[in-house]
Parts: sequence; structure tokens; C-alpha cells
Amino acid sequence: MSEVLIPTPKLTLGKVLVDALVKGLTPLTALGFLYEYEGTTPETRAALRKDVREHIVPSQRLRVVSDREGKPIAFVVSALHKTRYGNLYQLEGIIIHPDHQGKGLGRALLADEFAKTNTHLLGFQTQNRKMLDLGDQLAEMDIPYARELGPVIGTPQPELEYKNGEYLVVHRGRYDGQPLYADLNRYRESGMEISGLNYLMGDAVVFVGPLRQTRSTEGGRCE
Repeated sequence: MSEVLIPTPKLTLGKVLVDALVKGLTPLTALGFLYEYEGTTPETRAALRKDVREHIVPSQRLRVVSDREGKPIAFVVSALHKTRYGNLYQLEGIIIHPDHQGKGLGRALLADEFAKTNTHLLGFQTQNRKMLDLGDQLAEMDIPYARELGPVIGTPQPELEYKNGEYLVVHRGRYDGQPLYADLNRYRESGMEISGLNYLMGDAVVFVGPLRQTRSTEGGRCE
């Protein structure tokens, strides 16, 4: 496997590289959002390419992992923020090809990203229970952090709710009031559903918390 880190906001990417990234990452993005890419309509493919070109490729930090043939098998999209509690790593997206899932690749990539960026806090929004579980393996969800720092990672008005026996900080209607995933049957059957979350209306859980190895023992804050 090979990988490349593309810190895109400080770099003007040439058209050839942008087109290659769009071509390589669009099918992988489709799989990540439960589209059957080969069976989608031309309009859906165009929309997916547009999303990759306008939102993934120009991200602050893009890390792509490819196989020996140069085909992308994983990528991580992120942004970095300085807060009074330390560096916040905003995970905007991570997609691993299904053939390479369950091998620890995603967790290893993120651990390496945290080391490279001197990260203290992890933050993201999600409708995906598996993503929430991955976040919990790497960091400790903290309700006060999520409510205070939600605006930093794109949740202007974080709302605290009590759902099915647990507190969740929620971003209402985040995805234009629509579910993020294309095949809702597969979404539910694959264990991605977060019980109590109104994903049909685009709601997402806001996860923010300190990395488990850096959590302060005094007051739960990384000063």
C-alpha cells in the first residue's frame, strides 16, 4: 500500500491531480454512503463527483491510501483547530473500502494522524453507530466539550437530548434535513443506526472529547 497526504488549503492543486483524485475517490465515496456506484444513475454519479470535487478535494487535510495498483482503498478528510483546551482534530470523513475493513486500518490511520498533528481533542458529527464506536475507542465523549466546541466543528446550536438511556448532543437537520446514507435498509441492517436519533430528518450526533491517552486527571480538561 502507498499513501499521500495532501494539505490542500495551502496548495493550489493542478487540474490533472484534481481530476485524478475525483476519479479515484468518487467510487470509494459512493461505497461509503451505501450507493451501488455501478448501478447509480448518471445524475447521481455527477452529484457524487461534484461533492468530491467541491468538498473532499479542497479540504484542509486529505490523506489517501492506495493499493499496489494505485487504486484508493481509504481516505481521511479532516481539519485542525486550536482551542483553549489544545488542538482539536475535526474528522470530517473517513472511508475504508469494504474489502479492507475490519483490519484496523481506520484506527491506525487516525492514531497516526493524531500523532502527526499533536492532537488533544477529537470532534465529528455522525449518523453512524460504527463511527461513534470508533470515536469512543480513540477518545472519551465529553458532553460539556461537545456543547462548547460544537460551533467550532460546524454545529452552531448543539442541543442536548436524552435518548434511549443516554445523553446525546445533537445537530438538528445537519444534512439538509435528509438521511446521509442512500440505502436505509442496509444502513439499519449493518448496525449503523444510532438508536433514538432522528436520522430521517438529517439529525447527527456531535462527538467531542479528549484523546484517551491525553485526558487530564484534573477536571477532565487538557489545559
